[in-house]
Amino acid sequence: MANRIAEIRKMRGISQRQLAERLGTHLVSVSRMERGITSMSVERLGEVAKALSVRPSDLLDEKAGTPSSNDGVGAPRPILMYAGLKWVLADEHNASRPMVEIDLGDGQIVTREASDEDMLDARQPHERLREARGKSGFRTARDASNYIGISYGVYAAHENGTRPLKASIAARYAEIFRVSAAWIMFGESGGH
Repeated sequence: MANRIAEIRKMRGISQRQLAERLGTHLVSVSRMERGITSMSVERLGEVAKALSVRPSDLLDEKAGTPSSNDGVGAPRPILMYAGLKWVLADEHNASRPMVEIDLGDGQIVTREASDEDMLDARQPHERLREARGKSGFRTARDASNYIGISYGVYAAHENGTRPLKASIAARYAEIFRVSAAWIMFGESGGH
């Protein structure tokens, strides 16, 4: 993930100093983040994604190519405009469902009713983690912790929400439970 942040920042033509200013932090903090020395909370990952104008999942997926973008960087492809941790919704259309804005990549923006796939899962990461564990066939948190090779106390604390879930750990759980880390951490659809 650290390499991905640096890669996207450079693709966007943003210096470490500029990213630090956008995040309201010091240049040293950005440098440490990009070298993987500093671990990030879910909230901080969302802030970095917003500062780089990408989805949090773009920062997590190191196998992905060019991140989704609305500024013409990389191949144009439809994306949902991201603002912090919520999709940008338009209320003025008097629709029965929320509206989403889609950037087609050529400066053209289309507004339509949100589909089920557009909606974020509003539950907390630990609740989605518990669901992923159960759907993967692990009856108990102890069964999962034994399989993963992590102490039961640490895993149980992640699953009950008393210990914050870091992006690197969420990615590890996602791989084992066959879901996306973006779904566990942010509730982005398509992850389960």
